[in-house]
Amino acid sequence: QMLRQQNTVSRRRPHAILFFVPFALFNNSVLTAVMKSHFDKIKTASFTPFVIVSRLDEAVPQLRSAPNNHFPEVELYRQKAALIFGVPLAFVRFSMPYTEEQTRSFQIERLSFGILHDSAVAAATKPRI
Repeated sequence: QMLRQQNTVSRRRPHAILFFVPFALFNNSVLTAVMKSHFDKIKTASFTPFVIVSRLDEAVPQLRSAPNNHFPEVELYRQKAALIFGVPLAFVRFSMPYTEEQTRSFQIERLSFGILHDSAVAAATKPRI
């Protein structure tokens, strides 16, 4: 069994990575530098990194009720993440956690599905940056 595991190790490596970063990180240059150094290790390993800016609803409260609407503040955070981590804007998404909801939210689930869908497509096509 050990030999079989060794023979399949190259096929079992990940092809897409979701790198979650809380939006508040962008206000701390030391933590941003630490996160960027970790991200650069992933990027040089030729993976497909997606940057997910999390908890963005804390900075943009109206996002929680209408995450599909266009909010300039959201785009600024996405652009900042793309610039800091050196990825195309298309590889930067945002997410919201469940907080006080008593039932599942279609809007939050839709955001999560979009992230998973894009990462599955990336894993299948293996785009490189």
